[in-house]
Amino acid sequence: MAIIMGISDDDTVRESVRAGKKYGCEVMVDLLGCADKPRRARELEELGVDYLCVHVGIDEQMAGGTPFETVRRVAEASALPVAAAGGINSETAAEAVRSGASIVIVGGAISKSPNVAESTRLIMKAILTARSSGRACTRSTTPATCLRRCSRSRARTSRTRSTARAPCQSCTA
Repeated sequence: MAIIMGISDDDTVRESVRAGKKYGCEVMVDLLGCADKPRRARELEELGVDYLCVHVGIDEQMAGGTPFETVRRVAEASALPVAAAGGINSETAAEAVRSGASIVIVGGAISKSPNVAESTRLIMKAILTARSSGRACTRSTTPATCLRRCSRSRARTSRTRSTARAPCQSCTA
């Protein structure tokens, strides 16, 4: 997977997507620094990227910022899988999933932990519990709508880079 910044020029994004297709590499775009993240998410989806990342930098984290509300807005704006990154730990990982993140990126809560294995176990438990909680999907009313709009919809990408989507667990319950 290649990760590029969302503030990159559209030509750079197009070239990254083209190169990804040529070499079998998926492209994630980090929205850090984008002024209107939902709008940029829609543009990036049209440009053909595979994933979006809502990333809260350390400066925003120090001011109390979290990615969760922005993840909600980006997930509502795009059908692409959304990653949440920045300040996520065992206490907040479930909120990342509930906000619509299909990917949860954890850094310091693991790498700076005195007990890496235990911290990882707790974070994974929180993520898996949130995913299996059966919480009603807030992005759609039917499984068909979920296929297009719900970031909890499971996406599987094949080597040909076509994405097959399945309704999220809540929409099929």
